[in-house]
Amino acid sequence: MFSIDIDFTGFGPWYGNPEGDIHRFRESVSMLRNLPYRQICASHKLPIARSDADAAFDRYLKAFDRQKAAVFDLCRKGMGLEAMVRHSPFYRNRMPDGTLQQIFETQMIRKNLALLLREDRIVEENGTYRAI
Repeated sequence: MFSIDIDFTGFGPWYGNPEGDIHRFRESVSMLRNLPYRQICASHKLPIARSDADAAFDRYLKAFDRQKAAVFDLCRKGMGLEAMVRHSPFYRNRMPDGTLQQIFETQMIRKNLALLLREDRIVEENGTYRAI
């Protein structure tokens, strides 16, 4: 099976483009997991044998929650979007191209903020996000 950008890297799921949707992405990962295959070939790693795939899928799906938790932790500090982007919870300011990092980081933070707002775990006041 070719999983392309469901890549099982340590970075975790990437949805830094405007079209990315965390909920749909998670659904796609779960759907892929349930298809028949002998091994998974992703874009950024060596093939994964079926015998090792369950653990890889578990880690990848948990990464969505880890990423959301990183944004929630910044909300506990009462930060605005720009400050969160400067803090860089996903790339940790290691990406060589700062402009691309800012674009991707902003998109991913915004999407996690939207999830946290829908879950009533945070509030937004004058551009500052706070944990409830």
